[in-house]
Amino acid sequence: MCPYGGNSMEKKLRESIVPIYAVGAAWIIYALFFPLYRLIDFFAASAFSVAVYFAAKVIFPPKEVLVERKLMELTGDEKADAFIEEANGYLKAMRASRNSIKNAQVGAKQQRIEEITLKIFDYLRENPDSAQDIHRFTSYYLPTTAKLMDSYALLEAKGATTPNIKGTMDKIDAMLDKVITAFDKQLDSLYAYEAMDVSAEITVMQNILNSEGLLEDNSMDLAGAGVTAESAVKDFEKQAPSSGITLTLEEKE
Repeated sequence: MCPYGGNSMEKKLRESIVPIYAVGAAWIIYALFFPLYRLIDFFAASAFSVAVYFAAKVIFPPKEVLVERKLMELTGDEKADAFIEEANGYLKAMRASRNSIKNAQVGAKQQRIEEITLKIFDYLRENPDSAQDIHRFTSYYLPTTAKLMDSYALLEAKGATTPNIKGTMDKIDAMLDKVITAFDKQLDSLYAYEAMDVSAEITVMQNILNSEGLLEDNSMDLAGAGVTAESAVKDFEKQAPSSGITLTLEEKE
């Protein structure tokens, strides 16, 4: 189990089996000391066993445990599901390598990468039509990152401290920082158009409120400043990130 926590792990309550055994024991104990041949006897025994059950639940409450988060479920959309199935394979590989890495700092970075990856594919599951927007992410960035993680785990397992091996491990460590930045940008780009829509709606509403004299704060006077919904959208489009990302997985010496 992954020692680094994060979104690949989720908390669940695990019920104790003691209350179940306690109910069985309650019926046996009752039968040893009291008769069980009348209907009222069975009602009494049932009431006794229920009381024992809830008492055992108090004494042995459910325990909160960390379990591995399930892999992403399919959507029913053929194209989106092809990406999800491929990504699930890379997630398995990343989890396997992360679980064997002893370097806590590298492990935490790997965990962060998985968190962002899960968020990206959560977006895909909610918006199957966006599958093409993450084609390069799924076909190159994700598998290459999984390979880097596996390489680090293998080099660390060798226990060698030669300059060449240590230098390679340091490069992978540094590259993971760049991967995190790039994956964050990929996630942000998926929400760019939604952010544009919200920005345009805010601008339109502010202009309407201003035109009807409902804004008391002159600083909100967008119409007087020549700001329109159309111009706001154009300005946002200039600043919004593109739908793709550029990630270089090689470093110059």
